[in-house]
Parts: sequence; structure tokens; C-alpha cells
Amino acid sequence: QQTDPRITGSSQFKDVKKYHEELHHHGCDSWQAAEDGNRELALHHFDLALASYRKFYDAIENFKAYLRTIGHVEETPIKPFKN
Repeated sequence: QQTDPRITGSSQFKDVKKYHEELHHHGCDSWQAAEDGNRELALHHFDLALASYRKFYDAIENFKAYLRTIGHVEETPIKPFKN
């Protein structure tokens, strides 16, 4: 649970949250449309989810840059996924 107001009040944090929620919303709508047999609507929401993912990725990068400006310089390395 993040409580630092420099973080939770930042526009960068709000963008990450917004695009994360948007990504999940369109992903769920795509899944539901596919379950309902509406391929066209499923693909439409998939495209919207993909666009949201791109915005989310950019927002994460902007957020990381912002965190560095307020002294948060440690970053957890991400290990590549292996099958």
C-alpha cells in the first residue's frame, strides 16, 4: 500500500492507474464478447486493450523517471520468462 503523497498525488501515478484500469476493462470486454460469440466486438476491444497497454507502458516509464527525481532510484530487475 503506497501512502507517500508525492507518489500517490503525482500525475504520473494517476496515469499509471488510469491506463491499468483501462487495460483491464477492455481486456474483460474483449473476453466477454468472445465468450458471447461476437468476434468483431471482441477484436475491437482487443485493439482498445492493446492501445491501452501501449499507454500503460509509456506511463510506467514516465512514472519510473519521476520516481528517480524524488530519490527513488532502486529498481527491481525483471527476470526473463522461460518455458
